[in-house]
Amino acid sequence: MEGNNQCRNSEDQDVTGGKKRKQSQMAAKLGDYIDFRKDQIGKTLEKLEEKRRREEDYSIEKCIDIVDAMEGLSDEQKADANEVFQSETNRKILVGTKNPNVRLIWLKKKIAQ
Repeated sequence: MEGNNQCRNSEDQDVTGGKKRKQSQMAAKLGDYIDFRKDQIGKTLEKLEEKRRREEDYSIEKCIDIVDAMEGLSDEQKADANEVFQSETNRKILVGTKNPNVRLIWLKKKIAQ
């Protein structure tokens, strides 16, 4: 009977040890997954921040400042230009156009449309 008890104790230890190993493996996999998700979230946040910075480059406020500083536009044209800036594409074009004369010609055409 004593040999039988030793065998049973050995089996119990194997089962307990197996559970601990499985739990340890699961914990390691879960930790890896958490690290992976943290990395993904970090990259997503970086992309969002980059997008926000790019959007600030052609914000409505920046466009209004550019138009206010332009010569060759009446106050009425400057007011009408604000409607042009509802379009993100138009804001990008205005800010991206480096030649002041080309910028003025483009804006006058947009206002006239």
